[in-house]
Amino acid sequence: MESPYCPACQAAVPSDAAACPRCGAALATSEAAQPAKKRFPTWAWVVLGVGCGCPSAIVVLGLLATLIIPNLLPKFDQDGVSARTARMDITSIVNALNEYAIRNMGRYPDSLEVLVIPDENGYRFLTSKRVPRDPWKQEYHYEPPTPDSSDPDPHVWSNGTDGVPGGGDDIDSRTMNR
Repeated sequence: MESPYCPACQAAVPSDAAACPRCGAALATSEAAQPAKKRFPTWAWVVLGVGCGCPSAIVVLGLLATLIIPNLLPKFDQDGVSARTARMDITSIVNALNEYAIRNMGRYPDSLEVLVIPDENGYRFLTSKRVPRDPWKQEYHYEPPTPDSSDPDPHVWSNGTDGVPGGGDDIDSRTMNR
């Protein structure tokens, strides 16, 4: 095997020497002779960070919104949006009950469930597949009119935000239009 030569003085040096014995110049080691390893480019890290980070952030924000917003909405119902929604639902239910009575010789159904069951022609008196619930996730209450009643209209109501009958927040088909 050939001995390497000093790049400064061209003297022969032993292969394991770190410096030239003649001039003292430092010799290149085998590790230094290898080319430097290529690093992953910075722009590629940026692209990966944005490409993976943005969709992940959107998913996290979506999950947070799904968990937080439903809990905050009741606090922002200052203008009575829920009460207006309940009034509209009750009006729709009363209209469906009246239409049912017209088609059934003046007889009202015993429950609201009849309004969402399709008849032999596939017609539903309420367009939804189930009876709607009030904005506070409670069922609407219903009493059909009785022959001896002073009010010939059906009675539909919601117990309101507190869910207790007789509270000041109840929404009632007999009193809501007065």
